[in-house]
Amino acid sequence: MVDVIVTAARVGRVFDGSWRATLTCDVVRDGERRYVTTGEGESIPMRIPLYFKLPPRKGATGPFHPASRASRFYRLWTVANHGQKPLRRDRMALAIFRDRLFRARTRVVIKNYKGELLAKELQHSVIEDLLP
Repeated sequence: MVDVIVTAARVGRVFDGSWRATLTCDVVRDGERRYVTTGEGESIPMRIPLYFKLPPRKGATGPFHPASRASRFYRLWTVANHGQKPLRRDRMALAIFRDRLFRARTRVVIKNYKGELLAKELQHSVIEDLLP
């Protein structure tokens, strides 16, 4: 478990044409952001991404369909909204996550999309879940 602050949120299409959201989360300990030092001596924030699938769009550029109540997006959005369900499932802004402190469960990605083991250098951490 780690404490994180969501610093950025972006939406984009992925290779299969579906929509995904990526939240960039900075790791925090005792109220201070954590930093790592690169090989060149540069200090950068320790960041862990959080990915989730979004509902499809209505048309090519139209609004999104309502989020399913069973979706990860709906569940995490409700956690970010202090347990309050959205009034409308088709208007759930990612801004609710920005600049907020969360307790997060992480995991290490050790396999690629084909189920093959990744080389040690390619393994990375992602946020599995946000906790209320």
